[in-house]
Amino acid sequence: MVITSSSSSSVEKTTICHIPPGNPDNAHTITVGGPAVRAHEAHGDYIEGSCEDEDFNPEDYESKKESRSSESENKESKALDRAQRLIEKLEQKITDLEDRLQKLLAKYESGEYYGNISEGDSEINTFEISLDGTATSIYDDSVTQDMLGKLFMENQVTKQDTTKFKITSGEIEIGGDIYDVAFGKARLSSSGTSGEENSLVIVMQTIDSLDNENTVKMTLGFTTSIEGEFGNPSEEFEILDNSRISEQWFLDGSGELDLKS
Repeated sequence: MVITSSSSSSVEKTTICHIPPGNPDNAHTITVGGPAVRAHEAHGDYIEGSCEDEDFNPEDYESKKESRSSESENKESKALDRAQRLIEKLEQKITDLEDRLQKLLAKYESGEYYGNISEGDSEINTFEISLDGTATSIYDDSVTQDMLGKLFMENQVTKQDTTKFKITSGEIEIGGDIYDVAFGKARLSSSGTSGEENSLVIVMQTIDSLDNENTVKMTLGFTTSIEGEFGNPSEEFEILDNSRISEQWFLDGSGELDLKS
């Protein structure tokens, strides 16, 4: 590469051999500013000197350029193949999610989603669940957001060994993003070995601000075992480990459950 300096300017000049595409016989020597050298190299010019350099042969250089072009095309083709395979995988994942959602909706509409409820409660009460805590990214535990929420549910079955609820509405807000509850279910359970019912297991489907369907699984651990009229007075709870919004957030915090009517 031959570099010269212009007396009227501080910009360095470089002597190169310009090779018109497809016409190497018309190669000719030119001088360009330093910043333009890489652009000329990119479209195949010889930048190591003039066309008169003994190391430069137009036909050999054109052959090398074609070889580099072929390698570039092969790399581009492989990249396109990888991109196409990725697109196909994503499309299949979307199809699988849509199928899953359709099956879930069918179960909801038929009542199968809530299980076999042959003798439901005759008196239906409404409960309000208030959530206050933190959401931590499943993929990066350094990313956290404030989490607030309100959920509403109704009792379905209240028996000595089975207490089930229907989540009717609500929303969870995480860092300004809203997850609207579509439907869900809950049941009283035991979180320890005592057998006492002291936790509420919730599974519900939500729609986020991008219209994506998300599954929320949450376990609320009450400070005491559930006795008497549930939710009256208010029941305080902690959000237990492994509570999450699928593939997005781990949930942590506390709250209260109240009997509204």
